[in-house]
Amino acid sequence: MPDEHPPFRLRTPLGRLRLVSRIEGTTLILLVGIAVPLKYFAGYPDGVKLTGPVHGAAFITYLLALAEATAAGGWRPREVLRTALLTIIPFGPFFNDRFLAAKALALESQKRA
Repeated sequence: MPDEHPPFRLRTPLGRLRLVSRIEGTTLILLVGIAVPLKYFAGYPDGVKLTGPVHGAAFITYLLALAEATAAGGWRPREVLRTALLTIIPFGPFFNDRFLAAKALALESQKRA
């Protein structure tokens, strides 16, 4: 039975996208789940001042990694849209990881054939 979540292959655009996706998803959860509530309910705005720019950088890096993976080929427009939209939903990048892992396996098997 193949591994559902193969290890990241950072030498491939899709492997880099998977890693950046997890980082971006984590920063979004920290921002929306912790920093924003602390700002508005506890009067502690410093959390947003710290996590906001970190998440912004992670989001831009994610979009660049998605563009790189898309340019490498093998993507349908619907898959690109799905992958781009799930990044703006908390936990979305983690739900999308199974799709990205399957895509990585499919692209690897295509290259071998």
